[in-house]
Order: sequence, then structure tokens, then C-alpha cells
Amino acid sequence: MPLVRGGNLDDIAKANSATLGLKKNRRDNTWTMPLDPTNKDYTLTIQPTGSNKDVCRAEVHYALNEDKPLVSAINIWSFLHQPELILQANYVAVDPDGVKRVRKSWEHFDAANSTAVNFSTWTKPDDSSLNPKYSTGELFYQERKLG
Repeated sequence: MPLVRGGNLDDIAKANSATLGLKKNRRDNTWTMPLDPTNKDYTLTIQPTGSNKDVCRAEVHYALNEDKPLVSAINIWSFLHQPELILQANYVAVDPDGVKRVRKSWEHFDAANSTAVNFSTWTKPDDSSLNPKYSTGELFYQERKLG
């Protein structure tokens, strides 16, 4: 969350690298941390902030077809988040790039603010994994001031 509040990804990642095992990829300026110390394929890769400074984006590689524990963890985190984020959407679409995305979104809106977390799983249209070693997803967190 500090990233969407004006923080610097390199500073935040360096400050937490020892605790979380974060490592920088200098080619694309991403920071990657292991999700499972016994399998280097299972990772969370935080992307550098793009043109939309209100959004933090990460790609997730996790055990094949094991998105349920991730969704459950996000659901619990959203419930505990202040303000509480409520599950608002569950979309399924095969996008023009041929990737099937199942998107789940937890959100909070009030007159002045919008906060949301979104998790999307990526598969082939037949629901098989894009990679034979792991499943792929994308995680977004956003905070916006309205009006």
C-alpha cells in the first residue's frame, strides 16, 4: 500500500528485502519474492509503477490450479482491511490475446474515496495452465480520491 501512497518501489523493496526475500530484476525493474521456499517457480513479482500512480500491480506464479487458497487469503485480508473491501465482481472472459481471465474484485466506495483489490487468474481457454510448472495470476491494488 505504501507504493500507491507515493512510495518508491526500490526504497520499499530494499527496506523489506531481507524479511521477504525480495530480489530485483534489473532488466525490467521488478522485484520478486518467493511464495514457497521449496519451489522457485512460485513467486510474486511486483511491477514498477506505471502511468497510473494509484495502482500497484503484481504477477503471481503459484501451484498448478491452486488459486482457491490465494482467493481465500485475499478475501480474509479484504474483510480485515480498513475500510472493509466487499467482493463486488466475478468476471470470466477470453480476451483478444487468447488468454482466459477470471477476475475477482473486492471494493470500497464512499463519497470521497475508492479502494479496490483485484485478482485475476490466467489460463488457456480450455482452463489448462499457461505454463506447465505453475499457474499464473495478476494482483492489483488501487486507492483513488474521487471528485
